[in-house]
Amino acid sequence: MCELFGVSAKHATDVQQTLTTFAEHGGLTGPHKDGWGIAYYQGHQAWLEKAPEQASDSSTLNRIQAQSPESSLIISHIRLATHGDVCLQNTQPFSHQLDRQSLVFAHNGHVPKAQEMALELRYSPEGTTDSEVVFSALLEIISSLSTLDFDAKRNKIEEFLRSLSPLGPLNILFSDGDYLYAFSNKRTQANGEISAPGMYMICRACSTQNALSASTEESTENQQELVLFASVPLSDESWLPMQPNKLYIANDGALIQDRRFAP
Repeated sequence: MCELFGVSAKHATDVQQTLTTFAEHGGLTGPHKDGWGIAYYQGHQAWLEKAPEQASDSSTLNRIQAQSPESSLIISHIRLATHGDVCLQNTQPFSHQLDRQSLVFAHNGHVPKAQEMALELRYSPEGTTDSEVVFSALLEIISSLSTLDFDAKRNKIEEFLRSLSPLGPLNILFSDGDYLYAFSNKRTQANGEISAPGMYMICRACSTQNALSASTEESTENQQELVLFASVPLSDESWLPMQPNKLYIANDGALIQDRRFAP
């Protein structure tokens, strides 16, 4: 199965160390050698780079990492192909322009029955993966929610993703440039068992560079806050397993609380 990594930050960041660890799973310390992709948001537009090759020795990815681009919203994916050829069209994340916003989507899992929806979709997939069919169906849901308020939109999106959960492992990161959404149910664990959790998360708070005032006290305004989502923990910190079939939403480095669930 593939792996996902996403970041929502209060201030633009490159999360270089964590991304390096993640990329090493793409063929060096992990088997995910069939493609990589990364999207950095600048406002509502996403700069997306991807290639159907293993991340751990990709010269293109090495160049991107060396440049250390900064963003407050990042989505990355490394692929172990289970459905569809190893090619650029099947490499994630996928993106689509909708109402002047770049929607970026990445999926880990295997939902073969999703292909049955493809012929009925308005947004036609370019590749042949079940992941892109799920993205196309999600685009239709999102495009129909423009008149609803935020809470109603969240409920509709969560309802749709929960309806797909019985079809197979469904672990998703997507964004519209404002919010980072994360949804998971189960994935193939290290022991080969398919079970929860599908993803993990962690919240960090630290000082940004040059964040000390003249009085040597930390400036609250410059405090960095981050929410990170990943298929597996990417550091020795205490990553929390995500609750199955719950839609997590992060904005500016903080989780948007849902009173139905504990954070």
